[in-house]
Amino acid sequence: MAVAGLAAPVGPEAPPGGPSGWTRRWPFRPRQAAPSPPPRIPRERSPLGWLALGLALLAVGAAAALDEWHAVHLELAQFLALSLAILGLGLLVGAWRGRARWLIVPGVLLIPLVLGASLIDVPIRGGFGNRYVDPLSVGDIHRTYSLAAGDLVIDLTSVSFGPGDVVIDATVAAGRLSVVAPEGISIVVRAHVGAGKVALFGQADQGIRVDVARASTTPGSAQNLILNLRTGIGEVIVYQVPGAGG
Repeated sequence: MAVAGLAAPVGPEAPPGGPSGWTRRWPFRPRQAAPSPPPRIPRERSPLGWLALGLALLAVGAAAALDEWHAVHLELAQFLALSLAILGLGLLVGAWRGRARWLIVPGVLLIPLVLGASLIDVPIRGGFGNRYVDPLSVGDIHRTYSLAAGDLVIDLTSVSFGPGDVVIDATVAAGRLSVVAPEGISIVVRAHVGAGKVALFGQADQGIRVDVARASTTPGSAQNLILNLRTGIGEVIVYQVPGAGG
């Protein structure tokens, strides 16, 4: 019941469900828009990544030059590991100064290459392609034969071996290394492949890091052919055929 003489409350104090005679005047308060974030200032590009990449290439080039001059002896895995170490150092420096997160991409790509190259533990020299060596005498035989990648064939069937030992050291970093020797001489072979197959005188062994020592002896032979054959990834094959021999 309304009490005479009292005015009905007006304004925000009026209850929403009050009597119909009351007047409600709710103030209109427009919704304020959220303040816009300050404009993003572009970050200055850091030269750290390119500096690390250039330093890695420079280090590999210097190491290759030293290896060519025989000042040091490095294998393929060591060259790649050197590059990976420098890129990793660039990422480490970038954690405190500069930005070089994109170095993660070449670093990740280098990891399987380093693992694969670790199987190539022979010198990478001698060129690329297929090479056929056909000496006609003992004097024409070189002590060392090398090929970086390809197919190296050493054909000794035209050689007339005299008394004494003939030693050949041959390497192929990636590919096939074959030696064809004449019958009638004794042969001692020490063969190694990082990954692949060794086939000596018709007997084959294959797998990872295969080392095989095998001999083919001819009774009464005064000639000995000693072969030290190494391949990183590929095959080593030695067999005998009728030839000049002794």
